[in-house]
Amino acid sequence: MNTIQQLEDLKEWSQDSTRYERRLAFRSSHFPADPVGTIPVEFDELSDREQEYYRTGPWSTREDYSKGQLVQPGPGRQGYQTAGSVGKAAGKGILRKAFNWVGADIGFYYLDKWNEMSKGKSEEEAAAIAMDNATLGVYKNKTYIKELKKTAKEMGLDSRAFENVYKMNEKWAKVQKEHQRYQGMIEKLEGMEASPERDARLEQITNAYNNWQEGMDPEIRKWQQGIVDDISISKTGGIASPLELSKAAGSITEEEWQKPFIDIQDVALGKLEKEKAAAYDMQSKQLDPEAGNIGNWLNTNIFTLDARGKAKEQERIDDMLDFDPKELYRYNIARGLDPDNPLTLEAYKTLKSAHPGLGFREENAGGGIAGIRRPWAIPPESGPMPQGGGLSSQFNRVRKLTG
Repeated sequence: MNTIQQLEDLKEWSQDSTRYERRLAFRSSHFPADPVGTIPVEFDELSDREQEYYRTGPWSTREDYSKGQLVQPGPGRQGYQTAGSVGKAAGKGILRKAFNWVGADIGFYYLDKWNEMSKGKSEEEAAAIAMDNATLGVYKNKTYIKELKKTAKEMGLDSRAFENVYKMNEKWAKVQKEHQRYQGMIEKLEGMEASPERDARLEQITNAYNNWQEGMDPEIRKWQQGIVDDISISKTGGIASPLELSKAAGSITEEEWQKPFIDIQDVALGKLEKEKAAAYDMQSKQLDPEAGNIGNWLNTNIFTLDARGKAKEQERIDDMLDFDPKELYRYNIARGLDPDNPLTLEAYKTLKSAHPGLGFREENAGGGIAGIRRPWAIPPESGPMPQGGGLSSQFNRVRKLTG
């Protein structure tokens, strides 16, 4: 079955599942089914077991993997999930949903790639995103940092520390979640009526939390040291003796420490704004202005409970384009699309969700879209532990490392 047929099948199933299943039964009686591999359906994330499975194969003959399917089957196929279960893929991209519904074949790799390119991304980055989606995260996408460094060079900014800053922000976000998990358990126990059982459990959790913090300290120092090394190399011009690098590390100022954390956000927003400007002409004519051209079609026809209503609204946009472009301009301004300021709040939220390594705060920037035009007003996440603090407190820890 080709990719276009799969898309049409999805649309037909969403409109009349009974009729679609009758057609599917007829088709399967005349044409052989596509072979698929196997993988346990209960896994939402790629586990060590799954990674080992992909490495060793063969996928469809491993006895201990024979109970599931490699990819989520399409409508009418055995094991198909409902739209509600597919919703678990939210935040991972429109075409990621299509992979779950239909199967991650080569056609969808190219569809995903073209969809990302239509949103203003380079072909290399679009291909990396599509590969990440097609392999369900097995492929590690390193292209984003590479593209950030290109943009930083265009902006005249030093990107040497970006990779280590991105990694530290990602890990810091995970540490913060673990901190919050411990705090939630402790607060819940403290709010309970005192009893020997509660007191014992509270002591157990508190001790575990304290041990966890102690264990994280050397890890945090490693993350910080990588950034210190990058800043020191930049301070010495890239070529220096160990003694000169040591002196540079010891003289790092708080401003120098904070700069790569702020610059990576500035560059990410600059890159995103450039992409949004490139895609504006297309996205301003779409019902879903944040989607690519293929993603807009899927959102309008497939991933919706109101395909008819969305189709009518898309027709309205098409009519405005044909008969009254000024009305379309006003329509777009009303929904937050401005050709003179193409970076939207929704695009910023998507960026923040997709790339925790950029270190944006969880809270919305003050002042709405105006706030995100000044990335230095959005400091990176504060530290997860009481002694952690934000960048200033981190700098104090760095001073202990280099002092």
